[in-house]
Amino acid sequence: MQVEYVPSLLRQRVLYDPPRGPARFEAYTTSMLNAQRDGIDWPFVALNPMGKQHVPAHYEALLAFDAEAIAQQTLAEIQADFPPMDFALRMTLVVVDDLMGGWTQQHFTDWAYRFNLMPNPKNTWLPIYSWTRASLLQP
Repeated sequence: MQVEYVPSLLRQRVLYDPPRGPARFEAYTTSMLNAQRDGIDWPFVALNPMGKQHVPAHYEALLAFDAEAIAQQTLAEIQADFPPMDFALRMTLVVVDDLMGGWTQQHFTDWAYRFNLMPNPKNTWLPIYSWTRASLLQP
């Protein structure tokens, strides 16, 4: 299997720089849609663009302990155990707010991701969700 880790935490983190409102939501949709705005280039659908301050803090914690380098290294180690396949997939971390937002409920979001009844054959992403409810600051 050929899976490439694509860093995206900084791309997601900057979405929380503008104040909550229409401009932030537009930045969110622009960040994931293709140029024609008829398909998704990045797997950020589960991301909560109107997240409160705990969401950027979650990104900062992930970035502080270099979560993307860890994910990339772990992926490389896992792939060594699998034979090559004739297709390629992309993997990235996506922060999903299940703590203080009404946007996401963890069980429904996880179920929809795992058991998608209408998969898109053009979608080559494997998003790895980092839930905001999971504290990254405690030992």
